[in-house]
Amino acid sequence: MSLLLIDGYNVIARGLAKNPTRDMGSDEAKRSYREELIRLSKRYCASKTGLEIRIYFDGTEESFAAELSNHAVKIFFTEGDQGADNAIIQFCRDYSRPREIEVATDDWHSLAFHIRSQVGKILSVAELMHRLDPGRLSSTSKTSSNNHKVNEEPPLSPGARQAINKTLPASWFR
Repeated sequence: MSLLLIDGYNVIARGLAKNPTRDMGSDEAKRSYREELIRLSKRYCASKTGLEIRIYFDGTEESFAAELSNHAVKIFFTEGDQGADNAIIQFCRDYSRPREIEVATDDWHSLAFHIRSQVGKILSVAELMHRLDPGRLSSTSKTSSNNHKVNEEPPLSPGARQAINKTLPASWFR
């Protein structure tokens, strides 16, 4: 089985929200975007065998997690000060086969920094959105005059990731 962990609100702000500054301040808009991300994830999982998606959200609305989850898509709301980033980091450290994990986030300063040497792959939000909904342009992308998708911030190549990981001491990730 392979696992895809999603940094929920990061993906919503960078890939789904039409106006992230406004929408991330509204509980109703966040709920609507959570439901959309969950719906897209369930549809994607339905076409895959052996994939589990785990979506982590900051907040304590855990009473809704069970009713939003199904056998392939699990929803988690973090408790107290734990935060989604810390929950994902802890899961990656505790999982017996971390190379089977892909993590979707554009949070390179906190989350990706701590897990990049442990997991199989870190997906940018644009890569995730292309998987979940290939016809949609994410909010971090723009369209050029000839209607080709242009990423504002291209993800790091595997070679660049390796070079970065070789220069940092392994003890930094503990």
